[in-house]
Amino acid sequence: MARRGAIVVPDLLRPLLQRPPDWPAADAWRIVAAACRASGSVAWAARLDPPACEGEGRGEGEPGGAVWFQGRSPSRPTVVQSECVDALNVALEHTPPGAAVEVVAPTSLRYLVQGASFPVDAPERRLAALAAARRVWARYALDDLALPVAECLVRAYASLAPLRWPGEDALGTSYVLYADGGCSRSTCASAWVLRRAGATLGEAAWCLPDGVPRDGVRLAEFLAAAEGLAAVPAGAPVAVVTDHADVSDFGVRGQPAFRPSPAVAAVLGRLVERAAARAVRWYWAPREGTAGQRRCQVLISRQLAAATAASRFVRTCRAAGLGRLLVPDFAAWLAPRAPLVADQPDEEWAATFERRDRYLRADPASPRLYLRQLRLPRQPAETLGGAFARSRAAGWCLDVRPHAPLGGASVARLVELRSHFPALVLLYEPALALLVQARPGAGLDDVLEAAGHVQSLDPDCATAAT
Repeated sequence: MARRGAIVVPDLLRPLLQRPPDWPAADAWRIVAAACRASGSVAWAARLDPPACEGEGRGEGEPGGAVWFQGRSPSRPTVVQSECVDALNVALEHTPPGAAVEVVAPTSLRYLVQGASFPVDAPERRLAALAAARRVWARYALDDLALPVAECLVRAYASLAPLRWPGEDALGTSYVLYADGGCSRSTCASAWVLRRAGATLGEAAWCLPDGVPRDGVRLAEFLAAAEGLAAVPAGAPVAVVTDHADVSDFGVRGQPAFRPSPAVAAVLGRLVERAAARAVRWYWAPREGTAGQRRCQVLISRQLAAATAASRFVRTCRAAGLGRLLVPDFAAWLAPRAPLVADQPDEEWAATFERRDRYLRADPASPRLYLRQLRLPRQPAETLGGAFARSRAAGWCLDVRPHAPLGGASVARLVELRSHFPALVLLYEPALALLVQARPGAGLDDVLEAAGHVQSLDPDCATAAT
């Protein structure tokens, strides 16, 4: 179970996290709990194992076997990290006072002690009282404890079924806004897709300007929802679908169930303002659960790949020891994947380039070009054209004709390859060739456009490509 950040352990809780040296393992109860929030609700589940059981080889509900509890409660965004409180309360109530109880959960363990400061009728206060009447060993759901907690989480998710997205057909002619965000190690991106009556009306995806800011994932998720709502006509009914529980829960409750960073707080203000001007219903749906979310994910992955395409390309070539790169303008054409290097003795790199704008739109018909940079076996006093005529690359060509040099080349040749695709060969002093070859979906115009913007870069100081 992945954690978003370091767990902050209150001082009063620290003694409970250490297993007592005299812990009665054979006589101890065990509680494992998990919960999830969505659309204004908390769904929770807990497993209670009686002493010397832990459920091994026993069916659910058998005498002395494990007992499951699950349910759904209104979310309380003013209490941070409280999702498992109700599950722990129900399970602890089924253990006898004075018993030794091992408690495993990803959140809410702090309230085993801090709950004593809550109002009398608060579930956190009840949790602290139940814990105080028992001998508790508290454990965060880390490492080997993640699996049993994940089993609880599956049950918790199942109880969210009534709150999940019912599908576009159930909403008739209402607008549907799918919003999502995602981050890599160096970049965050947001995307939204707006649909109505089965048709896509608009979509957008973009990278956040400051790399990965504090609370970057939340910022990307909330920004996608806020900007997407701006595309919905004022006063119109719209369903907002997201896989991020914080977004759907905030939409319903109007308060964050977390401590927002200043950047996220500013976006929350815009989201509240735009939601108030429209008839919004908020839905949670699992990632990859709808076509709209899958489209958002594709757009986000394209943005993240494009953001680092040039630097990744240069880094790969630098690691291969190449001293000079001849590449198109990455603002117009980019190689979303790292180049192949040292595939052939005279081939320095090879990569597929795509039109940047159509790649970012995830256009399946985006033109593609295959580029190769080759070393020419040039002899003393031999011309560049003569060196190319003797090269291995010349053997790939059916027809070779002179062409005006482009992209800073000294010599150029327009060729028809044996595959019958057009290509342009750019020759550079002292002995380099760049082959710009059309692939399905591209034509000669694409070849010439890319070739006209070729840059010569030093990989060790290639700022123009990054």
